[in-house]
Amino acid sequence: MTAPAAPLGYYWGDDSYTVSRGPDALAARLAGDGPPLYFVRLAGNDTTAEEISEKVATSTMFGGGTLVVVSEPAPLVSTKPLAARLTDTLAAIAPGNGLAFLDSVDGSASYRRPASLETLRNAVAAAGGDVREFKAPRPPPRRFA
Repeated sequence: MTAPAAPLGYYWGDDSYTVSRGPDALAARLAGDGPPLYFVRLAGNDTTAEEISEKVATSTMFGGGTLVVVSEPAPLVSTKPLAARLTDTLAAIAPGNGLAFLDSVDGSASYRRPASLETLRNAVAAAGGDVREFKAPRPPPRRFA
């Protein structure tokens, strides 16, 4: 018997639309047969690890839980102390709640993701969270006869 997956998700890639829909399956899994989860959407440059923790660490008494979706989390992990605070938040999620990160990336070959985002993605994966990359469809190569 496998352990249930953690209430975490990290969705990234150059297909912004699909990345934004990434948490939907997580929300459905967490809600199960119960009421749907309440979504709280935050931007990484406009929140803190403490605010996120406050929203996910408290269980609801009635209704569905809360799924906090943080878009563009890079500012939250830009220094080691900030990254440590956010990593601590991953372990503070109350039953019925969830936390997801959305990381839209530039699809160009010259784009290099910050190592701090890789660390966050790896922490979500290590905790048993859902980690998925979404690539935008590319046109097939043109063939000349």
